[in-house]
Amino acid sequence: AYEIYQCDWSSDVCSSDLDTRFVFLTGSTIEFWLKKNNRADRTTQSAKDVVFYTATSGSSDKDKRLVIYVSGGVGNQGSIYTEYYTNTETKFSLGFDTGLSNLADSTWHHYAFCYYRGTGGYNVDFYLDGIYKQTQTSATTNEDITGSAIGFIGALGGKLSGSTNLAGYGKLSGSIDEFRFWNVKRNAKQIGRYYITSEIGDGTNTDDSNTDLGI
Repeated sequence: AYEIYQCDWSSDVCSSDLDTRFVFLTGSTIEFWLKKNNRADRTTQSAKDVVFYTATSGSSDKDKRLVIYVSGGVGNQGSIYTEYYTNTETKFSLGFDTGLSNLADSTWHHYAFCYYRGTGGYNVDFYLDGIYKQTQTSATTNEDITGSAIGFIGALGGKLSGSTNLAGYGKLSGSIDEFRFWNVKRNAKQIGRYYITSEIGDGTNTDDSNTDLGI
């Protein structure tokens, strides 16, 4: 059976100790709807509007962690970013041009990130509103987030590249709906067909389909 992740949006940050293990070999996919009405900070380039953060738990420094965020800098209004860290090393830092002039356009958009190992290295496929946009490759060896993991929606859950615990920082200014975390790499057909509808709760309840769901 699988667990449905629910969040009390009366609080600022949503956290989960469900299965947010992140495996590059079999692939992992993160999907969500996001609507932003404004930028987090129009003057500070390093400001982050965090959508999702996951990391290994049970260690004080959470050595392996992945984040998806929107930059607060005025020069990056149409881009969305994903970064991956182990210890104090940045494994990859990738920015994806959505094609939008500004993400904060007060309109709901669907975002999908597919992480997996490929022939050229470690790949990330990016989709916007069900349409494939771009693949970026990192030649750096990336370690999986396995075992017990924590997940945060709408803020950081720990440190990033340094040793400072930033839990609660980077709070998202916007709305998120239908957040999906998959333990497999979703393909273009699956994302394009189902981004506007729901595969969950439609009567399918098999062991094979359920084990693909992280949360």
